[in-house]
Amino acid sequence: DFMNLPSWGKIVVKHYLRGGLIRHVSHRHHLRGSQSRGEAEFRMLQTLREHNFPVPEPLGWAEQGRLWVQTWLFIAEIPQARTLAEISCSDREGAATFLAEVSNLIDRLCDLKIHHVDLHPGNVVVDGNDHVFLIDFDKAAPTTESTSALRDRYHRRWNRAIAKHALSAGLKLPLPA
Repeated sequence: DFMNLPSWGKIVVKHYLRGGLIRHVSHRHHLRGSQSRGEAEFRMLQTLREHNFPVPEPLGWAEQGRLWVQTWLFIAEIPQARTLAEISCSDREGAATFLAEVSNLIDRLCDLKIHHVDLHPGNVVVDGNDHVFLIDFDKAAPTTESTSALRDRYHRRWNRAIAKHALSAGLKLPLPA
């Protein structure tokens, strides 16, 4: 969802929803952990921005409830954003031009030892100036996994998503040697 706030401009409001079978019981409520999903993602985005990583600017989070909580994250809108998956559907060759930057960002995540659990072309956003951003760091976390094992995991996950959604084979990443 989008909102326009006079002091901030356009922002994105991210609602955290449940998946799996439990979603049939409670779609928006989560059992409270040490920190809410919104707070965890907010802090991850802050950390990444401190490392000059291209992610949306985190503005804040809100939560409601004590044991069963609903959570929202507020981030700055990326102007004229299109996902790499959307771009690949209309311009396969143009989408492939962003692959080197995606690979570079994966290398940087590996160097920072951060595991983005859902990295795929739908979570890569290109703005109106062709700058590449990574989004959706829900459940992302620091890892002790080796850089090479993490890179291999990213590449395999990426390529599975390309095949699953029948996107251009030109978006596949070579598996690390």
